[in-house]
Amino acid sequence: MPASSQLAFPPAPSSRPPHPGITANLILWLLPPPPLQIPTLPHAIYNHPVLTLSSNLASRTANILILTSFAGRNFRWKNETVREAHLPIYPSEAHPDSDRLLRLEGGTRLRRNSYVKIERVYEVDLELLGSYDDCGGVYRLAAESWEELVDCLNMGDCEGWDGDKEGSDKVHFDFMRLLELLGT
Repeated sequence: MPASSQLAFPPAPSSRPPHPGITANLILWLLPPPPLQIPTLPHAIYNHPVLTLSSNLASRTANILILTSFAGRNFRWKNETVREAHLPIYPSEAHPDSDRLLRLEGGTRLRRNSYVKIERVYEVDLELLGSYDDCGGVYRLAAESWEELVDCLNMGDCEGWDGDKEGSDKVHFDFMRLLELLGT
């Protein structure tokens, strides 16, 4: 991506091309299910950007976290329970309680101030993942931010993450194993 376009915001999506290679640490778009298919996920998470944690080509699925913009509302004024379940991505302000702030690779930015919702990992069909923008650009967390997110989720060091709690609807995901598989 040329340096002059790194700070440019991607165009608003109309129809999204499929993403050619889905790997960990990609920001993609969760497309709506096909018209005759019964949705298997909560309706509200479709048509949102997502962050991939892993993909499995054999089962044609990916593990994702949902991104939200809170409809442009100020994150700082959300209640503590909501704040604990989200990590901001620059140019959003740093997290008011933990001072965490994730950044994208190469100084790129998302269209809106966005937050990674860390309380639930979803498994989705690869066919439901499209490019974040109409141009097929690649958006991913910077290496340090990816490591911080993985450490946060794997070590339970994130407020709001409780993947091991008995009876929790949150999914435990072995991020250390993911790092081994990725060779990082």
